[in-house]
Amino acid sequence: MFILSPYRYAATGAAATCTHAFDFDGVDEHITFGNILDFTADMTATIWIRVDTTSGLDYVFGKGSVGGSMPGWGVYRYGTKLYVQVRDSSNSYIAAGGNTTINTSTWYHIAAVLDIDGNATLYINGSAEATTGNISSLNGSYSNSWNLCIGAREGTSIGFYWDGKCAWSTIYDKALSSGEVSEDYNSGAPLDPTTHSAASNLVFWVKPDADDISSFPTVTEHDSGNDGTMVNCESGDIQDSVIP
Repeated sequence: MFILSPYRYAATGAAATCTHAFDFDGVDEHITFGNILDFTADMTATIWIRVDTTSGLDYVFGKGSVGGSMPGWGVYRYGTKLYVQVRDSSNSYIAAGGNTTINTSTWYHIAAVLDIDGNATLYINGSAEATTGNISSLNGSYSNSWNLCIGAREGTSIGFYWDGKCAWSTIYDKALSSGEVSEDYNSGAPLDPTTHSAASNLVFWVKPDADDISSFPTVTEHDSGNDGTMVNCESGDIQDSVIP
């Protein structure tokens, strides 16, 4: 169900109250944004997530990757741990994360920082996971012809559907510093990324809100106009959900 409540912004601040979230069933629901934003240079992907299960593997945000000969990048949950993986065209890969135990019914801010000549680092609630991955050790291409997705992994097949909620998601075309990740986390209060100190590097921003009601199944991408399509979803899959 869509709830007709808007995002509420502080009068002079950058923080905002997030009042909507996508709720995926882990069966076949997801959002596709077309063949955009290959990993060809430094980037950072952020997303707010809440899981409904801690068994199996599901994928929340990315383009390709996670298993098989599928180059690209992706953020996923395996059991009670979160990871970011980067895989190249030779089927070599690295993964970062897997240190923090996550729980159901709890919101987490996730930031996957990818330094193409250095490491992949996963941040949870503004803190870096101890396990990083050396992207510079990979030699192949990370580009692919698949869709950027929220709620699933698309590659030679589509699957690993997300079982849980996710809200604001962004991509920056730079590897954010730890301070910039903390700024985005904003002590647990979702940040309007157009006010972030790295706003000039923002290339993707999705925030489920009341404006999507009339355009369902289209999801507005607020930075560059690469709007998405909700697949196998109902209008009720955008729900009232306040973070934190």
